[in-house]
Formats: sequence, C-alpha cells, structure tokens
Amino acid sequence: KVKRICSDRERILKARKLREMLKEELKKERMKLKHRPPVTEGRSPPDRSKMTMRDLIYYLPENNPMKSSLIEEKRMERSSALSQMKEQEERSTPDDEEVEEEEENGEESQDGPLLVPRVKVAEDGSIILDEESLTVEVLRTKGPCVVEENDPIFERGSTTTYSSFRKSFYTKPWSNKGEYIF
Repeated sequence: KVKRICSDRERILKARKLREMLKEELKKERMKLKHRPPVTEGRSPPDRSKMTMRDLIYYLPENNPMKSSLIEEKRMERSSALSQMKEQEERSTPDDEEVEEEEENGEESQDGPLLVPRVKVAEDGSIILDEESLTVEVLRTKGPCVVEENDPIFERGSTTTYSSFRKSFYTKPWSNKGEYIF
C-alpha cells in the first residue's frame, strides 16, 4: 500500500509537470504568432502553399491580377449615353410641341411600356389622361409554361407556425417506471 500511494503521488506530480510544460509551450507559440513581423510589400511573392490566412489578407501583389468589370461597364454606359444624346439632338429639329411629344411617346413605347399614366395638356390648359396608358398588357414568355411542367403544389391550412421553423430535438419517450417515479 505504501509503494502504491507513493507511485500514485508520483504520477500526479508528473501529470502536473506535463500540464505546466504544455501550457508554457502553448504560451510560447501564441507569443510567437502574436509578435510575427509584418508582411512587407517589397519582397518577392511568398510561396502560396505556405501562406496563412493573414498573409493572404495583407498580400498586395505588384500587378493587378483582378480586372474590374465595373470600369468597363461605366465606359459602355458613357458611350451609349453620348450616342443617345446625339440621336436626340438630331431628332429634335421640328418646332411643334405636339410632334415632339409624339416622338417621345413613340420612343418610350419602343423601349417598353411605362407603368405610369400619360398626361397631356390641351391648348386651353385642361389636363387630358390617356385612357390606353391606364391599362397594362402583360406578354407571356415564349416556350413551355413553367407552372404546367412542375408538379402541383398543395397548401394545407394553418400548419406553418413560428415554432415550425425551430430546430426540433429528439426526446426519448418516458417509460412506465419513469412516469411512476415522477
């Protein structure tokens, strides 16, 4: 018994020492990572297989491998806007206001129907609503009907509640003995 108690104490002491040594090693590793030198830009690109997430975040390559599509879109918008302005200047030569209104209405109908009512002002100052602009025609898409291809969707009454979106946990049903004890 005496030897066994001593050996148990020795094991406990060894386990404590090992635990302390592990804590010290972990502290050293944390400090090493914490006081890591910052990434400098002037160096050659590091090996990508050895890069950490921190390296990837702060890595700034000299050339830009990512090309922005936004710049190209802005250029296209500017060029299209300029061409549209030139076309409008060429078309706006007639002096009659009614002719210009009709052309504008024609241009709008070519681009697509606007979902607003058209208002015209008569010579005497009264406002005239265009009856045709109050109704909207919906054009169906060509090709097979999407609704007919899919299986029908059946909706039930009020089976969906706030609790139906919660995560359900499995609970073991009570045994007769457990119910009796409770």
